[in-house]
Amino acid sequence: AAIEEGRGIFENIRKIILYLMSDAFGEIIVVVGGIFLGLPLPITAVQILWINLISDGFPNLALTIDPKRGGIMKEKPRLSKEPLLSPWMILLISFISLASGLVALLFFYYIYRSSSDITLARSAAFATLGLNSLVYVFAVRTLTIPFWKNNLFENQWLILAVILGFSLQILPFTTPTLREFFGIKNLEINYWFVAISLSLLMFVFVEIFKLAYGLNFVKVLLRQSSK
Repeated sequence: AAIEEGRGIFENIRKIILYLMSDAFGEIIVVVGGIFLGLPLPITAVQILWINLISDGFPNLALTIDPKRGGIMKEKPRLSKEPLLSPWMILLISFISLASGLVALLFFYYIYRSSSDITLARSAAFATLGLNSLVYVFAVRTLTIPFWKNNLFENQWLILAVILGFSLQILPFTTPTLREFFGIKNLEINYWFVAISLSLLMFVFVEIFKLAYGLNFVKVLLRQSSK
């Protein structure tokens, strides 16, 4: 029982690190990409803090109490020298960060170039980055298996945390004082539709990537790169 509990805790720590790092590097890609393209900052420091500490803070806490995955005791014991971040996790973090950052950056770029409205473009990027991490957290919850093979409602705290995160992410757009503080404007429904659609697309991308790993395609690439 103690070994099973320890494996569950270790896996949850990995999920938290993967979620936090994917989130952070995705935001870095947006900022660096904007600078590289000679654009104004797509997202500000205070917006990044809001996403990391407020919107994503509760899902991150909910991952700490995620129930142990079924069949965890059937796996081989970990080596004492096994790193906290496996090559697969590093690859997954890289994939999520790149996809998340590029999706938000392209949305920002399209709006800014078509409207020349930096506040509108920045608002769209802020909404997209905040929402996509609240969706792909369900993919992160199952590191190597498809999300549908694990009971989605097993961790009800995570579902509540995501609902709360969505509410907190939308809050600055609906409150005049917060809109002024964050330097954003209220988005029309079509922009929210695109932001949510891009977030769902991100989730699908991550699940396809995990499926490729499960089919050994990514595993083979990792073995070849380590030789």
